[in-house]
Amino acid sequence: MSNILNDSNKTDINPWIDRTQLPKLSIVSAISLSIAAVVFSLWTTFGFYDITAFAYLIISCSSAATVLILTRSPLVILMPITSYGLALLLSRSLVDSIASLLYFPAAAVIALCIYRFKSRNSTVCAASLTLALTFAIFFSIAIYKEYGSLDITTLEKLWQTIKDETRTFLESARRIDENGQSVRLYSDELISTMFSLFLNLSPAIIIFIFNALSFAAVKIVQLLFHVFKVSQMLPSQNWKFSISAAGAIIYLAAYVASLIFTADNISVLWAVVANIVYILTPGLFLVGINRLSAIVKQKKMYFDSIIIIFVIIMALLFMNSLFITALSFLGAFHSIKDSGIIRFPSKKA
Repeated sequence: MSNILNDSNKTDINPWIDRTQLPKLSIVSAISLSIAAVVFSLWTTFGFYDITAFAYLIISCSSAATVLILTRSPLVILMPITSYGLALLLSRSLVDSIASLLYFPAAAVIALCIYRFKSRNSTVCAASLTLALTFAIFFSIAIYKEYGSLDITTLEKLWQTIKDETRTFLESARRIDENGQSVRLYSDELISTMFSLFLNLSPAIIIFIFNALSFAAVKIVQLLFHVFKVSQMLPSQNWKFSISAAGAIIYLAAYVASLIFTADNISVLWAVVANIVYILTPGLFLVGINRLSAIVKQKKMYFDSIIIIFVIIMALLFMNSLFITALSFLGAFHSIKDSGIIRFPSKKA
């Protein structure tokens, strides 16, 4: 992964080495962020099965990471202790209260990466892996509490329960047809295809979720550094996000392969290339957005820039998925061009 995500700013001098010049949060700021981390961790716990729990987790993680790196006090351990203590007091469940601690390991990793002057790409990857491991441990404990074991049979039983409940929900979904009759929204064949697609694309879905959570948390930390006027302590003022040429080439090759091995006949090969495409798309989409913004802002408009803008506008107007693909391709080609492995002819206005 470190080869796919560019680890930029390697030549910067780490300002954290000089311990005499390290910035620190004021007591009021440190306490405020600590309280925010604890409060939102409680909301994460009691709204765990709601989509908003992800937002609460991001806020807790970023707040705690900022406190960790800008206070460097042993008292920061009071954050997870307070989170778990209050969650236990309110829920009366030793296992459910563990959800209030999900933010802290990732926050510690983000703080450590910043202290070691790692790029935003590396920080996001490390935080994403930490979140994945933390969630895996939490769900393992919860499953063991519920079923009394954690073997393959138990996991198969859990998956079957999820499938049955989801199938029941989908089968109950109705719509009104052109004759005014209430009919099923999803056929049995479509439901089976949906389950098959989900199972085959589950690696990409899981990686995307944790990458998105980590990216948002790290971005908020970056914004907090700007608020507290200590952005010079990051690898660079912009902390640029980029994808390496290798990642871009892999994406383009996988995308072409996914067109050859269509989803109509799901195979292992299709699942592999589809997962690669969906894993790399968000990052290249962000690179594409940054590149499009730079094209729009440039003083001289070149012919290829006009074509790019036209294609992306058409994609946005006619199909949102095509818009995402167009920007991802723009990000991929820009990453390859930016790497210098392919020389492009000089532009003429």
